[in-house]
Amino acid sequence: MIKKITGDIVLAQPSGLDSNIYLAGDTAIDAGSGLNFTRLQDLLKIMKKTLEDWKWVVNTHCHFDHCGGDGYFFNAQIA
Repeated sequence: MIKKITGDIVLAQPSGLDSNIYLAGDTAIDAGSGLNFTRLQDLLKIMKKTLEDWKWVVNTHCHFDHCGGDGYFFNAQIA
């Protein structure tokens, strides 16, 4: 599911096992578990984005469902 929050902030929900992923500008806040990689790609296609488009991934904390997908944001710096 993709849901616009406000302005350019979008909520992506890959699956029940993933954290919510907030996308704002060139920054992803949390990256999900990485277990639903193809679902995340599909959600990004709806936004006309790819995993290469993000410059930053900011993890709120280090549980696997929040940071397991960090490596799929290929060009992003991780914070």
